[in-house]
Amino acid sequence: MGDGSSARGWPFLVARGRHRGYRTLLAPGFLVAERDHGVLDDSVVPSPHQDRATVIEVVTGAGRRLAVAHATHLVTSADIAEPGAPPSEQEPRDQHSRPLQLIYGFVCLDGPVGEPDREDLRVCRQASLGTYRRFLGDEEGFTVEPSEDFPLRSPVVRRPAAPVRRPAQVSPMSGYDDRVRPRAGWGTVLAAAGVLLVAVILAVVWFTRPGPRVECPRPEQKIASESQWPSGTPAATCLEDGRPNGGEPAGPPR
Repeated sequence: MGDGSSARGWPFLVARGRHRGYRTLLAPGFLVAERDHGVLDDSVVPSPHQDRATVIEVVTGAGRRLAVAHATHLVTSADIAEPGAPPSEQEPRDQHSRPLQLIYGFVCLDGPVGEPDREDLRVCRQASLGTYRRFLGDEEGFTVEPSEDFPLRSPVVRRPAAPVRRPAQVSPMSGYDDRVRPRAGWGTVLAAAGVLLVAVILAVVWFTRPGPRVECPRPEQKIASESQWPSGTPAATCLEDGRPNGGEPAGPPR
């Protein structure tokens, strides 16, 4: 729904001089401050239709969406004559004898623009002509001028306002942050289970490990061992498969 009564527009001007090529000469103050006004001379082109407006939408380098209403005006000698001075008899031309043209209009931040109102275009054309006369007086040293906004008569479809994020509420008594904290994720659960599994494996390995191996002496070691015992002291024997080392199977006493 159109809401031109509360929408605002900023005049702009893109033009060339007698010696300098097309460039932005007048731009919204916020674009000049952000050094983003070059988007205008990158986007608008002259039209063969005198003072007939066209609306386009552009996006600046900073991500702003702009509705740009622009028209082309053929400069006359009366347009650039100083106030109170008679206009020149010759129409203004550049150094290549080409007629001078202005691409002027307004920029709107509020949303897409419908049919541009003629009065809005007149306001922008008047602002642009003042800037253009100053530009012709010093083309080399001229810097882009910032424009002030004005209320639009043109219909504008306002964009919905961006949602506002609610800041976290902190209790004045306890300093408790009321934002919901996320539950422990699966990563935490799996990590705890892995630690528990490793602990169980280590415990099983510890309690089931084999004891130290006791080796039975070989026959030659047995003979040497028996010679070390005092006379009358029985020597210890080691059984292998129910037999003493190097002897016959053990049987009942004779």
